[in-house]
Amino acid sequence: MNSKKRSVSCLICGTKKANLYLKATREFSLYKCSNCQIVFTYPQPKYTRKVNEQVYDSEEELDS
Repeated sequence: MNSKKRSVSCLICGTKKANLYLKATREFSLYKCSNCQIVFTYPQPKYTRKVNEQVYDSEEELDS
């Protein structure tokens, strides 16, 4: 793992205190927020974004 710490913004609470937790693949890594403790992928894989848009951003879901 790279000794350089990289922080990103948390996708849940927005704080800029999410640090590298695990290098998963060359495409993305797992980051853990030091504020809310959520672990998330960053950057979010493209195929996940597409599924999320289709499922969670659908008219039916937004209406519920």
